[in-house]
Amino acid sequence: MAQANQKITQNTQAKQKQAKNKDSGSNQASNQKPQIIQRSSSLDVIYMEGKKILRSPVSEVLKKYKINGIIRFQEEDFRYIKPKSLLSHFNLQYAMGKRGKTYGLVLILDTGSYDGKTERLPVLDFNKMHRAICLRHRNNLTYNDLKPEDFKHSLKNIKSVNGLKKAMIRRYKKSMPGLSEEQIIALGISMTELQVL
Repeated sequence: MAQANQKITQNTQAKQKQAKNKDSGSNQASNQKPQIIQRSSSLDVIYMEGKKILRSPVSEVLKKYKINGIIRFQEEDFRYIKPKSLLSHFNLQYAMGKRGKTYGLVLILDTGSYDGKTERLPVLDFNKMHRAICLRHRNNLTYNDLKPEDFKHSLKNIKSVNGLKKAMIRRYKKSMPGLSEEQIIALGISMTELQVL
């Protein structure tokens, strides 16, 4: 009888251990960040300089304008950028911001698109470019990671998580037509804190 009870106890403990491992695996899977998606494959930039539309390698454009990177804005967002101000900018999932580096904030004249295979480059306007210094940068954030203070210096039209979600969908439903609205939100965001010069 004692042996039978011992066997039952061992079987119960084994099942509990299996269930615990299964739950642990599920939690690990749910906490995993989405795979980084590629948003562009081109090393060129199409841009307006004066009245001319030019196409040049990114490296040449960065050198020409003495900047370390380019941050692109739709008209709906660009209009709210103010010189000599702090700006918290949100992007999709991942961005290449680095503290202390100088970035050109430029207007998108014509939205491009990329579906993972075919790319149509956007047309950017460097005539109205703002310069900004990166103060802080965070990648792979979920919307739940954001706090009210993260929107203190955000654009006037993005002052809440719901407002940010709408902005992400507006920006990327055209530029990344292969993604559904649900997929755009599931990818999360990056956040770059800038000092606009």
